[in-house]
Amino acid sequence: MLSLLVGVACYVGTKNIATNKQFAAELPLMSESEVIRDSFVLNATPHLLARTNTPVHIASDVLGNFYVLQKNGEIIRITPTESGMTVSTSYAKLAVENTATGIGFSAISLHPHFHVKESPGYGKFYVVSAETAGSGAPDFSPEFGNDSEHHQDVIHEHKTIEPLLGNFRGNSREVVRFSQPGAENNVESIAFDHLGQLYIGVGDGSSSEVTHKSPSKNASSLTSA
Repeated sequence: MLSLLVGVACYVGTKNIATNKQFAAELPLMSESEVIRDSFVLNATPHLLARTNTPVHIASDVLGNFYVLQKNGEIIRITPTESGMTVSTSYAKLAVENTATGIGFSAISLHPHFHVKESPGYGKFYVVSAETAGSGAPDFSPEFGNDSEHHQDVIHEHKTIEPLLGNFRGNSREVVRFSQPGAENNVESIAFDHLGQLYIGVGDGSSSEVTHKSPSKNASSLTSA
């Protein structure tokens, strides 16, 4: 039975290779001039939206508003005007007493249904921030390098009472907390898909070389987030 399966696999593999070679041979060759002719030049002019001190991430909504997150936790809201210009205002200041200011805030993402009143995601946006070690009980701890906690990464959900307001008025809640063994390669990106599911990019928490118990091994550990 095993030899039969191997024979079938070899036949399929050989047949696929032969088919691919035949397909490649039938493809017309394109000259360099044809490739150049099909290319295009994009003429774009940069447009200044706002001046900020330490921008780390940016998000936007369906109305063309931009939300620039700064390292210190301040969010700058950039709103388009009817004249084609933009107006920037301070939308929120999210830093708290136990914010690890040396690392600060790193990512922001608006729920795709931010402006849909009937949706559970109405008025909600999510932010990643660093807090000092021991600030709370982590939901995830690293398998390697967890003998000393450097800081904690926290994702908060912020819900405004009205998305059209020029500044944030609402409430916040903690969503998830990560214990981090180092200052780099932590929780640095979050993004929604069209279904409203939030995806979190988590690093290994290390910037050192790989050893037997170094945090770098967290990248290949299924017990670490």
